[in-house]
Amino acid sequence: MIKFADGLKLEAIIYSDESQVKVGATAGSPLVIESIVVSMQNGQMADVPWAEITYSNGTTYLDNLSCLGVASVKILKEPGE
Repeated sequence: MIKFADGLKLEAIIYSDESQVKVGATAGSPLVIESIVVSMQNGQMADVPWAEITYSNGTTYLDNLSCLGVASVKILKEPGE
């Protein structure tokens, strides 16, 4: 089980249908996914992990990482790690 933390950088989100969102990939358009960063949010429950997915045009999309459709994630390894 992954312990999410605010600011954790992800390489990819893999969904239960085996589709994925991956840094550097296109989103079915000319847009490129530039980053995926975990953002811990409070709502009905405390510390719910969300992925802030940022595209090359600056648009940010939020995806709830605690939903059943998310199967796993890949943590981004920084150079030298």
